[in-house]
Order: sequence, then C-alpha cells, then structure tokens
Amino acid sequence: CGKTEIMTTLVVCMSEDNNAHKMVRLNPKAITNSQMYGVKDPATEEWTPGVFATIWQKCNNRALKWTSWIICDGPVDAIWIENL
Repeated sequence: CGKTEIMTTLVVCMSEDNNAHKMVRLNPKAITNSQMYGVKDPATEEWTPGVFATIWQKCNNRALKWTSWIICDGPVDAIWIENL
C-alpha cells in the first residue's frame, strides 16, 4: 500500500459524507523548478506563473462545491519540498 493508494482511499472516504473532494496530482520531479513555481523574466521583469501556482489559483476558489487537494505525487525530494 503506497502513498497514492492511501490518498485515493482517504478522498473516497471523505467524499461519502456528501462533501465532495477532488484531487489534482502532479509529479514535481517531472518538471523543472521554473516550470513548477514560475519564473521572472530578467529583461521584462514579467512574472510567468508555474504549474503549481496555476493549479493553486484554480483550486483556491470558495465558490467551488468541493474541496480540492493539490498532491505532489512522486519521489520525495528535499529540494522541491523546501521550495514549497
């Protein structure tokens, strides 16, 4: 029984009380830090949000009728954990 199976079981159990829960999964090791968190263009000073920031913005909406879980599902790495 691994991390993914435990999380899936937890979400299913928590959804049984008519309070829906949805998971958004990403593997932080599959993308670079710039892609994960975003990057500032040194020439234009413009910020380009990363995948995590984009998912956070989409899921962090009180109008949603469900609870969103953002899950970093993949090998545990001290570097991306510290950056969170």
